[in-house]
Amino acid sequence: MDIPSFKGGDPAASKQQDKMKHLSDDLLIETYYKAIELELSNEFVELIKLELMKRSLEAKIKLSS
Repeated sequence: MDIPSFKGGDPAASKQQDKMKHLSDDLLIETYYKAIELELSNEFVELIKLELMKRSLEAKIKLSS
């Protein structure tokens, strides 16, 4: 599966995506659920989803569209 990257796109999004590499899997999953709960921007939620897919963690959560 090809996972889109924000490299070459929005520099702020790229920085956020790079910082997510430092989160543990559990913290990334918790961040995803909290972002949904707090109704944070769709762009941020998409960045989290991309990182979840990179780590093959999408099976551990129910990705909402």
